Amino acid sequence: MSTNTYEIKKTGKELSEDAKEVKEQAKDSAKDVGNVVRNKASEWGERISQTAHDVKEKSSEVLHDSVKNVKERYEDVKEDVKERYEGVEESVATYCKENPWRALGMALAAGVVLGSIISR
Repeated sequence: MSTNTYEIKKTGKELSEDAKEVKEQAKDSAKDVGNVVRNKASEWGERISQTAHDVKEKSSEVLHDSVKNVKERYEDVKEDVKERYEGVEESVATYCKENPWRALGMALAAGVVLGSIISR
């Protein structure tokens, strides 16, 4: 075996060993990248979960406040309508007591109008 052939075989062995080492380093690097990706995915999943939880809580608070405001507004409107109704009721009662024949005539006229509308 000549010196050149020996050197080529030695260089080939060295290249083969280097290739194996590079292959192992690539495997390790791939594992490291996989671990980083899994960790980031887990971190992002936790962030998304927390954000969803925060949005749910905030939405619940907003909905609760809106329902509370609607209830308060309903009570205000209810009181206003009640006061107006009581005022109209008193006015009608007073008018009927002071003008019984007019009230009877208006009731009769309203009955005739409604009767003719219904009978059509």
